[in-house]
Amino acid sequence: MPKTADPKKRYESYHWGFKPTRTVRINDAILPAQLVEMGVLRGLYVTLPDDNQIELGFPEGGWVSIDVSHPVDRLYLPVPNPTMRALKRRYWDRRTEEWNLGDLSEAVGGRQAAYEFPEVTVAPVGVVTDIIYLTPKRGDGSPEDPNDGVPSEYIHAFGEEGGEQPFLGVDEKGRLWLAGGDYSVPKAGIKG
Repeated sequence: MPKTADPKKRYESYHWGFKPTRTVRINDAILPAQLVEMGVLRGLYVTLPDDNQIELGFPEGGWVSIDVSHPVDRLYLPVPNPTMRALKRRYWDRRTEEWNLGDLSEAVGGRQAAYEFPEVTVAPVGVVTDIIYLTPKRGDGSPEDPNDGVPSEYIHAFGEEGGEQPFLGVDEKGRLWLAGGDYSVPKAGIKG
């Protein structure tokens, strides 16, 4: 079945039959006009340039979202304003270098790098090895499972099939950006 750009139908396919129950409006002109939620962002494992690995947690949430009109379903990670302010202080205000997001993506490589990125300058953070999110999916367990539809935690590894892992950047407002990478987002979830 070919992919559809209809946000409601895409949500249902990514959540294995669950219908959307709400619409979230994110007033940010630089983000795509219509994003489809994969789930609630819980964390990112990031390998820093010094090879130390950190886990960025998101206790206030945020969304793992897909631009359904993008040819390769680019991921976006919008987070609440308090989280953006904290990320700005931690990464942008202490930056030691800046990159144009498109240039960083090109340096990283991968399927996502073949398409344009918004004109954004980011402070590079590190390589994203894994993403953690919560989402309900119909049949996420046995068919008789009484918890069917209760959000489950998913951890997806980037680059698990030998592909390029995306690089995380934070811009001057504290927005998170994934630069490059070979990931795709088929019906079953995020893939390498």
